[in-house]
Amino acid sequence: TPRPTPDVARPTPRPTPSPVIGQPTPTPGAGQATPTPEIGQPSPSPNGGQPSPTPGVEQPSPTPNADSEDASITPTPDVGPDSSNLPASTATPTPTPVCVDAEWIQSHHAGYEVHSAPTFAEVLCFGSLPCATTGHVVSRAGELMTMAELCSREACSAKSMYVNGVQHVRHNLMPCDGDVCMTTLDARANSVWKRMENHMVYRLLQTRLPNIAQSLTKIQLRSASV
Repeated sequence: TPRPTPDVARPTPRPTPSPVIGQPTPTPGAGQATPTPEIGQPSPSPNGGQPSPTPGVEQPSPTPNADSEDASITPTPDVGPDSSNLPASTATPTPTPVCVDAEWIQSHHAGYEVHSAPTFAEVLCFGSLPCATTGHVVSRAGELMTMAELCSREACSAKSMYVNGVQHVRHNLMPCDGDVCMTTLDARANSVWKRMENHMVYRLLQTRLPNIAQSLTKIQLRSASV
């Protein structure tokens, strides 16, 4: 007769507790709970704990600080023209008066002076002609020359006196000594152009036409006032 099998004591299974909502689920083997990140908090960044920039959003460029500029940068000075290449300034020379004895003019051509007041100057005197400055023009046998050129060929004396000019309208009344005649012309510059100008004016005055003499006198007075 078979023996009855004795009852083996079996372990009673324990009920598995249901997880509570909102509680961390334990990690097998670690025994530590993984914290649930809160919504709205930036994720930690590995570079010093600074929040990572949001992708796709343009970040403003940092405004440079004027005080942070390199102080060693020296502004380039404004370089002007090299003064060593500029010509040396020359004082404008005072023009030499080109005139005739003022007392003689007062006696023979009063009211026809070129300048409002006489000027004191060095003069040359030839024969019976009134004394005149070195740049005053005379005619010798129809050839125009200055008093300086005349006195380089003929004997003259030098003096100092007050002088003035005679207007062109009185040209035909200027005196002569032999073949040397005084004119109303001057050659202060005594250049080639001035000689050509004097030659043309002299020929025009020789026509003795009043309107030409008056026109030339206007030009003469205008030039004397400059």
